[in-house]
Amino acid sequence: EGLKKLKIASQKLGLGVKVYGPETHITAVVPMALGLKEALPEPDLNAGPAPPPTRKRIQVKNKAAPKQTPTNGNKHTIVTATPQSRAIVYGLQNRAVQGMLDFDHMCKRKTPSVCAMVFPFSGNHYVKFYWGTEEILVPVYTTTKEACQKHPDAITFINFASFRSVYETTMEAMQYPQIKTVAIIAEGVPEQQTRQLIKEAEIKEVGMIGPA
Repeated sequence: EGLKKLKIASQKLGLGVKVYGPETHITAVVPMALGLKEALPEPDLNAGPAPPPTRKRIQVKNKAAPKQTPTNGNKHTIVTATPQSRAIVYGLQNRAVQGMLDFDHMCKRKTPSVCAMVFPFSGNHYVKFYWGTEEILVPVYTTTKEACQKHPDAITFINFASFRSVYETTMEAMQYPQIKTVAIIAEGVPEQQTRQLIKEAEIKEVGMIGPA
C-alpha cells in the first residue's frame, strides 16, 4: 500500500520515480540508480503481496578501475588495515566488539582484530566473546597505558568514551608511539577540543577518524 501511494504521488508531481518492492533485491536497485544497469520493469503494485526477492548476479558494464586519490605529502593519514592489524577498544562496548569479531571471522582473519579493551571503572578482568563457534576471552584493563604495554602490536585506538571524557582519553592514547590511528565515536565534542585533538594528531602523525 505504501509503495502504491509513493508511485501515485510521483506521477502527480511528475518526478518519474521508479518504485520497486521486496521482490527486487537491493543489489539490483543500486546499480540501476547509479546508471550502471538498464532499469528493470516496475512490478505491478495491484497484484497482491510481492513474491520473495530474486537473487541474481548483476552484470555491471562499467568496470573501470577506481580512481587513485592523490596524496598531498601530509603524514597525517589513516593507516591502512591489514589482516594483522589489531585494535584497543576504550569502553565496555561488548556488542560493538562482538560485531567486529564476527566480521573478522567472516573475512577469515586468523586472529581477532580487537586484542584488548579499556574500562577504568572496574578491575582487570576478561570478557567472553564468540569467535565463530568457539569462545575466546578478551582482556579488559583499567588503563590505556597497561593495555598498550601488554599489546604492543595494537596500532588502532577505538574510543567509545562520551564527549565529556573523550578529549582526555584520546590525548592520552596519542602519547603512545604504537598508536597510528584513533577513531572517536562520540558526538558533540566541543570545537576547541576537536581543534586541539587535530593539532596533536598532526604533531604525532596519527590518523584520526572523528569526532562526529
